[in-house]
Formats: sequence, structure tokens, C-alpha cells
Amino acid sequence: MEDDEQRTMRLEDNAKGTRARREAESDEQRERRLAEDAERAQIRRQMEDDEQRTMRLEDMLKELEQEGKRRVTSEEKDD
Repeated sequence: MEDDEQRTMRLEDNAKGTRARREAESDEQRERRLAEDAERAQIRRQMEDDEQRTMRLEDMLKELEQEGKRRVTSEEKDD
């Protein structure tokens, strides 16, 4: 198990490596990476929106099912 000092050193090394790669990128590579990042963020937001929409539709369906059950029960009492 790594201790805090080793973990800190590893994280710093990772950050240095990332910085070095980004500095070595050409402008074209940087633009492509940023565009891909933006596209991934947009897809993630769309997925979250879709998930929320699905949850709302499921809630509406449950409410309609409950209303239908109440109507059936009410109609049975009326008979």
C-alpha cells in the first residue's frame, strides 16, 4: 500500500506528464482534443437530460396507472 508521500509524488509525476504532453501538442491537436472534450460534454449533458426525461415519463406513467386503478375501484363500488 502506498503512503501519502508516494501517492503525492505519483500524482505530481502524472500531472507533469500531462502538462508535457499538452505542451508538445500542435495547435491542430489541441483544437481537436478540445473539440472532442466539448463533444463528450455535450453528449454527457444530453444523456443526463434524457435520463431526467425518462424519469419524469416513468413518474407520469405511474400516476396514470394509479388514476386508472382508482377509477376501476370507484366504478366497482358504483355497481
